[in-house]
Amino acid sequence: MQIIQTVPEAQSTLKDPYMAHSTPYIPPGALQATKLTQAPAHTAQMANQHPPNPISVPRPTFNPMHTTVTLNAMPHTDSDITPPTAPHQRVTVASNMPICPQPFANAPVSQTGYLPQPGTELLMAAAYGIPRPTLPVFESGTESDFALLKLALDSLLSPHTHISEQYKYQVLMSHLKFASAQQLAKAYMHHPQPYTAALQALQAKYGQPRQLVQSELGAIMSTPPLKIGDANSFDSFALSVQSLVGMLRTLEGQNGFELMCGSHVDRLLGKMPPAYRDSFVEYCFSHGILQSGTDRTYTLPDLAAWLQTKSQAKRISSRAVAMFQSDITKTSGRSKSSSYHWERPTTSFLTSENAVKPPAATPAKVSPKPKPYCPYCDNPDHYLNSCDKFKKLTTDQIVSWITRDKRCWKCGRNHSVNTCNLKRPCKICKEIHLTILHDSIKDTSRAVLMVSLPSTQIYLDRPNRSQKVMLKVARVLLHSQTQTIEAYAVLDDGSERTIVLPQEV
Repeated sequence: MQIIQTVPEAQSTLKDPYMAHSTPYIPPGALQATKLTQAPAHTAQMANQHPPNPISVPRPTFNPMHTTVTLNAMPHTDSDITPPTAPHQRVTVASNMPICPQPFANAPVSQTGYLPQPGTELLMAAAYGIPRPTLPVFESGTESDFALLKLALDSLLSPHTHISEQYKYQVLMSHLKFASAQQLAKAYMHHPQPYTAALQALQAKYGQPRQLVQSELGAIMSTPPLKIGDANSFDSFALSVQSLVGMLRTLEGQNGFELMCGSHVDRLLGKMPPAYRDSFVEYCFSHGILQSGTDRTYTLPDLAAWLQTKSQAKRISSRAVAMFQSDITKTSGRSKSSSYHWERPTTSFLTSENAVKPPAATPAKVSPKPKPYCPYCDNPDHYLNSCDKFKKLTTDQIVSWITRDKRCWKCGRNHSVNTCNLKRPCKICKEIHLTILHDSIKDTSRAVLMVSLPSTQIYLDRPNRSQKVMLKVARVLLHSQTQTIEAYAVLDDGSERTIVLPQEV
């Protein structure tokens, strides 16, 4: 591809290696790019001459993938270009230099990058269609949920320094659903900096690392102990410990006191079986965490790292074993089916005339279906619940019918309540009795039942202790002026005054 450019005739006679000479026609490839090593030879001549007027060449459109080359013309700037005054001729120029919109292809290009201002991340995210983050709601009262809320507030509201304290305070109040936390934040409503003061108060109550550790450890310790082979429980335990370590790093930093406390690890090791505990101690010795002769101990990050490695290993091994076992079951099933087809059936003949009959299968006992019976009508055609005559009775009449004939309060039949085998509950109160007797039983439960025994029967409470009554006695001395008498005093815990016998006075 060739580029057609116009060159003024008045400027075509300048003998300069950097300028194109005006000729009627120059075949393609005749003009080659002048090497840069030839430029110093003409430097002295160009210094004594007047600077030539630059060629008016239309600048090509920048295309990095294009291989056609522009004119090797004199370097120029846009401010030095003047409109042409002489007639122009067509000149075809070919070169091997790359196309570049700058005057020099190798000249450094000054690019000004855009640096986003703090607080414009949400605007840029909205422009690019990135989902906006949402603040979590603090409604459980746990330290872990407050740590998530504080992290979100620090990430989304703190960079916006132009937002007022009152606006941030309203955002904080709208995300406090826990009654105690909301009441604490309301106390700083009229503070000069309500958001900062309320957040500091909430941090002092719900954001202490010690409280977070105790609550999370309590939740972990309340779970059932780990068992060997239970991969799901082990993964849940590992994730809980990793979550605790991450929150403590957010609150305390990488070298927090709670993170470096070895007693927390001892409590968590109590949830694991002895094989897992031994494996963790071996891991600590192999990685230099525990060393003889030093007081260095394991920490929560060490336990979290071991749990993560162990969980990943258990996951990979369980998948491998599951795939291998599925292959074994398939091959064993095929071998059994193939061996079964090759077996020949054997035929047995009975030579005795009296063939022994196989024992008949005993039929399973089936509980007989209860037959309908109405104790009020003494009729086996319907139940008491569907008796039309019984439905016409009032509650007092039903109670008198049951008490007069000494019937069962549950089903109305002629047996005691203790021997009743009724299993169907009432449709109203779900107690074991007929639904039609619900009102009568309800009335009898409100009444006071008097139990009277015949005079020939009495109940005796046989004592299981000695018949003697022991009293607390103390030896005392009675003083009266110059006389002293020794006596014994009976100590009565329920007495309100001291009593002295007349003969002792």
